[in-house]
Amino acid sequence: MLQFDSSDEEYDESQDATDSVKFDWINFDELVPRRCLAIGDLPGYRYKTTRRNLHQDLDVLKRAGISHVCCLCTSGELAKYRVPQLIDEYKNCGLAVFHLPIPDGDPPTIPIAIALIENIKFALDSQHKVLVHCFGGLGRAAVVVACYLMTLDSQMEPKTVIELIRQTRGARAIQTVKQYNFINDFHKLKEDYSSLRPFNKP
Repeated sequence: MLQFDSSDEEYDESQDATDSVKFDWINFDELVPRRCLAIGDLPGYRYKTTRRNLHQDLDVLKRAGISHVCCLCTSGELAKYRVPQLIDEYKNCGLAVFHLPIPDGDPPTIPIAIALIENIKFALDSQHKVLVHCFGGLGRAAVVVACYLMTLDSQMEPKTVIELIRQTRGARAIQTVKQYNFINDFHKLKEDYSSLRPFNKP
């Protein structure tokens, strides 16, 4: 379990970066164009021995062609990892950002999952490149992307999408039982939720 860093040091952009933002493209040609949807970790964070330079990380994202970001970190996490103004920094450098926080270790609620999926789909359909990230890019972000893929293909089995995500992000992806169960139950949860949503007015 991550422990809070008791250091109250001020952010210093002049510090040499010891690491840089990491993300992986989802390569599933039948559903997602190549190098258009990525899962990643938190840009610019500083924790223990890791020191990232936020502006260098943002440059990495922009050079990769990413224009839209879904951030799943809570405000408390952003403060803890020394990037409290991350959402504003995204906007300041021209990135479109959709911030729907999900507590670490949890899956999204089904309304939040649907909102994220709809935003990802809209951006990709508009020929944009999208990064979905949490802190490590192994739990919450992996769940959201898995559910997005299952939305595109209603016949996709949970075990298939979990295997794909783990091939992409590593064996530690999909980190908790709650996240694993959410993916397994997603088709049914989505169906139940859709049946409760009001009809669109003509």
